[in-house]
Amino acid sequence: MGKNSLLSSGVRVEEQAVVRDSIMMTNSLIGYHSVVDQCILYKGVNVGELCYIGFGSSLARGNCDITVVGTDVIIPSHTVIGRGCKVLPGITTMEFPGHAIPPGSIIPEYLSR
Repeated sequence: MGKNSLLSSGVRVEEQAVVRDSIMMTNSLIGYHSVVDQCILYKGVNVGELCYIGFGSSLARGNCDITVVGTDVIIPSHTVIGRGCKVLPGITTMEFPGHAIPPGSIIPEYLSR
């Protein structure tokens, strides 16, 4: 289900998944029971099952609350990505640093922490 969102052609939102206040480009998939909240997902993004992308309350004043996920990113199931994160294009499940990404992180730069 999409609320206050723009979903391009070829976007699939699976059963019990929610897209809120977000923009999703073509050929993206939101897995079963996942939530995408205040995000921009570029084309070809695949969000696994039971994920929460854009999780948490607003960041400190002056920082962007929008989580941005680049082209052709594959987010593994059971992953939580905080608000204001940036996931650079082409990151796959094997390259994710874990299942909980803190707000304001940049992936893959977060990998070196």
